[in-house]
Amino acid sequence: MSFINDTWYGPEKIMLAIDIGTTYSAVSYSYLYKGGPRSITSVSNWPDQRRQAGEPKVPTLIWYDQDKKPVRHGASALVANAMEAKENGWQLAKLFKLNLHPETMRSEHQLKTSDLPDGIPLTQIYSDFIQYLLQHTRHFFETRVVEGESVWNNHINSADIIITHPNGWGIHEQDVLRKAAISAGCPDPTKTTAHIHFLTEAEASVHFCMLKANIGSDWLKPGVQFVVCDAGGSTVDITTYEVTRTNPSLLLEEKRASACIQAGAIFIDEAATGHLRRLLSNPEWVAYAKFDNSDIEDSIRRGIENFDFEKKSFGPRDGLRLEVVSSRFKYEANGLQIRRGELLLSQGVISTVASFFDPCVDMIVVALKGQIMTLDINHILLVGGFGESPYLRQKLIHTMANENRQITIANDLTAKAVAEGALVWGTQPSVNSRACRFSYGISARDIYHPDDEEHKGRDIVRSLDGKNRVDYVWSPIVARGQVIKAKEMSSRE
Repeated sequence: MSFINDTWYGPEKIMLAIDIGTTYSAVSYSYLYKGGPRSITSVSNWPDQRRQAGEPKVPTLIWYDQDKKPVRHGASALVANAMEAKENGWQLAKLFKLNLHPETMRSEHQLKTSDLPDGIPLTQIYSDFIQYLLQHTRHFFETRVVEGESVWNNHINSADIIITHPNGWGIHEQDVLRKAAISAGCPDPTKTTAHIHFLTEAEASVHFCMLKANIGSDWLKPGVQFVVCDAGGSTVDITTYEVTRTNPSLLLEEKRASACIQAGAIFIDEAATGHLRRLLSNPEWVAYAKFDNSDIEDSIRRGIENFDFEKKSFGPRDGLRLEVVSSRFKYEANGLQIRRGELLLSQGVISTVASFFDPCVDMIVVALKGQIMTLDINHILLVGGFGESPYLRQKLIHTMANENRQITIANDLTAKAVAEGALVWGTQPSVNSRACRFSYGISARDIYHPDDEEHKGRDIVRSLDGKNRVDYVWSPIVARGQVIKAKEMSSRE
């Protein structure tokens, strides 16, 4: 798919964008050559992705064997059943992105992280998964580009590789990703002309919205302010922008430091899992069905797999039917309604289903209101897997009904917005000013002021100029939320 100013006049090159999500991941690439289209291709046809062969998203999963070697990745990991894994002593790495979240994010949201497979470091898990993504990307590229094998071999060592991450991540998390990528086979920038870049998921999403999503452009005028809400698997990133220019190309400025909250789709699954476990562990049902613990867990697994699909279309007035057991079962008692193997969560218990969503939706509403406070915002663009939820959209519309704000789903159903948006950014960056997500400064010696709370209790040192000073005082260079232009240097004497 081509995008604005779609002819490439630069040197021949390959660009890759890697988006490792909590539950799903994606890779997109651009093969750029002089006079050719500035196009983007999303990698699909992942191994064992039978029902969704054309989907660009692949499950973020790895099974490890007893020798700590990866044996199943992605959709292939879903094929392995619990019995096969138990018999072979395999361990599953899932939701491992949560383990890389900064400690501040984990403690603030009281985030429960998944147990990693014994003896396998997080960096190794990332490396193994990136290697899997690269191997299939290479195969996909070589079969869809004329003389693809030769093109790949000639240009991969000078490729631009863009790795996306949540807004709340910083230098430490980027270092883990860089080491994992190089270990996985990405060219080492210190030894080749390749470049590894990092981009926040929110900024990738806004580039997708502005230059690829079919949402119209008449409303984009200098001075217009809008919000992009990227609701993904674990994090929801919310960023406010202002249009500063539309010609000859679009330029945007961040208005304030973005919000990054733990309110993604996995927490809805977690609530649904707890509810199903309570229902399906009912002693009378277990006795009736003649189930043991493994049968109960299998029923819960089947129900959640079904719920993962059904939640994407669940709206405020909908009920759910979840397949949990074989079709021979019918049972109605103790709050359970099972017909032909399906657990019925009808309109009478919509409040129960809604309760799976509401804690996350409420957090998103609060964060959105914090972002748009005192700003003239008329448009809120929703992207990400959770962003497609009718329930979330209707709740936001209801909340913003009296504020004249339009909620627009900016996803392309065939796209992974972050991976594709990262490539748009790579060739045509639109954000030229960003709000700092952290404060930057140094520890300094300052003139002693007895009334300054930061100076109280510190050792006083008489300096050569005869003035009393205190050491190790925080001296800011850039404050959190301060807007700085791209490539602009900030200093302080």
